[in-house]
Amino acid sequence: LFVFLFPAMFLIIIIMSKWSEETAIINSEYLKLEDVVRQSTVKLNKKIQEISYEKEKVLLVVENITDGVIVASPNGNILSANKEACRLMELKEDQLIGRKLDNIWDIRSMEGELLSKNNSFFESFCTGNKYINNSRFIVKRQKKEDFTVEISANIIKNEDKPLGIVVVFRNVTQEARIDKQKSEFISIASHQLRAPLSSIKWRLELLRDDSGNPLSKEQKDKLDSIDKSNESMILLINDLLNVSRIEEGKVGTHYVSTDIKRLVE
Repeated sequence: LFVFLFPAMFLIIIIMSKWSEETAIINSEYLKLEDVVRQSTVKLNKKIQEISYEKEKVLLVVENITDGVIVASPNGNILSANKEACRLMELKEDQLIGRKLDNIWDIRSMEGELLSKNNSFFESFCTGNKYINNSRFIVKRQKKEDFTVEISANIIKNEDKPLGIVVVFRNVTQEARIDKQKSEFISIASHQLRAPLSSIKWRLELLRDDSGNPLSKEQKDKLDSIDKSNESMILLINDLLNVSRIEEGKVGTHYVSTDIKRLVE
């Protein structure tokens, strides 16, 4: 019996010894893996804290800047709004979330043309890949005075897929009023200055008329000098009027094909 049991016991001892060695190796590898996971977890938690801190810092900056900031989905539904945006829209943030931008404001051009018709003004930025950069619009209100806003809007994209839009705006009613007064002043002053200059030009032509007493060369030279100065003043006044028309949007644009290389040279 012993002869039969001895080999079996010896084999069991060898198997147990091998198993102990393998178990020790596995335990060692497990401890190494556990240490790697622990270090990775510490690094990951640290990175999460850094990201959370940066996120909080960005949110704090956005919340307290003097411009209104709104983030909207591709179809124009508001996702978030900062403090200034809520103040300008006269609504709390929870009253803005989920609503369409076009349903809140009656947006019109500076000439009074309705732009938010059919809820398409802001939504069109995503669908049409458009953007606005510091453009001015009028916001119509029923019970309060209209005001002027300066809007910048851009698309948030992931590769070519639009994820939404960011709208930044501020109330520039006072600045718009000052600009209008400045343009009106320039226009009125230019027209007032233009009248006497035209009169001078007409009287110079009368003085040049040789039908009466002929003019000496010295007199002609002086009249030419006066006429030259008068023409320079007229050109300056015309430039001021053109600036006024451009600022008021009354000057149209005419596009023509141009050789850029020749233009630069």
